Amino acid sequence: MLGSENESVRLGGIYMLRNLSEQHAEEYHLEVSRLLCAFIRHPTGFTPSETNQLETDIIPLLREDVQVALDAVCTCHELNTRLAADTLFWLDFREAELSGARLRDVNLTVEQTQLGKTFAEMLRLTGAANFRNALLRQARMEFAKFPNAEFTGADLSATRLSGADLSGARLEDADMRSANLMGADLSRALLWNANLSNAFLHETNLTGVEFAIPNNGAIRRPARGLTQSQLDCAISDPTNPPKLEGVIDAETGEQLVWKH
Repeated sequence: MLGSENESVRLGGIYMLRNLSEQHAEEYHLEVSRLLCAFIRHPTGFTPSETNQLETDIIPLLREDVQVALDAVCTCHELNTRLAADTLFWLDFREAELSGARLRDVNLTVEQTQLGKTFAEMLRLTGAANFRNALLRQARMEFAKFPNAEFTGADLSATRLSGADLSGARLEDADMRSANLMGADLSRALLWNANLSNAFLHETNLTGVEFAIPNNGAIRRPARGLTQSQLDCAISDPTNPPKLEGVIDAETGEQLVWKH
């Protein structure tokens, strides 16, 4: 059914699989989750033009059947973690096209005390997954791996990303207000015009982060909401500090400086 060219048939198949996994969890839940993850990565009938509307003012939503499949695997967090304790299971979204996805308040964190392993082993998003314009507000994604992922325009406000790997991620125009980035790796990330008001940056790795775009001597689209006190809590490789030219302290109006 997931391979049907008819979206209503695909939706029916997703709901049927979800019901099967809930009613017979011990037998089918993990296999259903793996199947739905595969569909999310390679949905039937996907063409780049469906989500390649990135230069317009219209923010496209994720295709309905992919969103429903995503909801199914992400809202069964407790069941996933319990059944995965003795298996090699993970939510595999590598290279998935998830622009416009809606995952507000989702809890995808795996406590080390639960499984004896970190969340990064439960959720795999390596391979530049695309979360452009996604709604991830207040989501829990501690220790997730997002290297080189696309988060341009994403709503990450109040999202818990402590310990997450966001190295090389594109976070232009992202709403990161009150995000918890304690111990996260943002090295080489692009944060042009990102809103970092009240973001928690204790021990956050800002090596080589670009907070603005240098353009022939001018500075364009600097990050917003950042203060010197926030910046002073972060860390960086001393040979490659964050690029702060043109980024202004939201409290004092002074140019931010890297003091470490």
